[in-house]
Amino acid sequence: MHAFDKGRLERVNVGAIAVYRLVLEPGWQSSAGGEASIAAEWHDSSHLLYHAAGRIRIVTVEGEEFEAGPGAVVSLPPGYAASVVGDDPVVIVDFYGALESTCESGQ
Repeated sequence: MHAFDKGRLERVNVGAIAVYRLVLEPGWQSSAGGEASIAAEWHDSSHLLYHAAGRIRIVTVEGEEFEAGPGAVVSLPPGYAASVVGDDPVVIVDFYGALESTCESGQ
């Protein structure tokens, strides 16, 4: 587990595949600083996300802005910022790490 201001990242191994669970508390935003190992002002990596709880606002470098909530599946290319919306924690399952692990191992 990696804890940071207003959040934590947990890695779960499902066989040879790594899946990440991200919990973000109300008030978290990627541009807030202090969590450089998790987020920068503009994220520079892709993600495939399943939103289990809470709502998050996402803004891309192209200017697209949207919210994702429970049950949403979102594929994000590099170049976005995010922030928690409302008073509920956001819980996200990130499968991109799983895709990287699968590709690197040749499976």
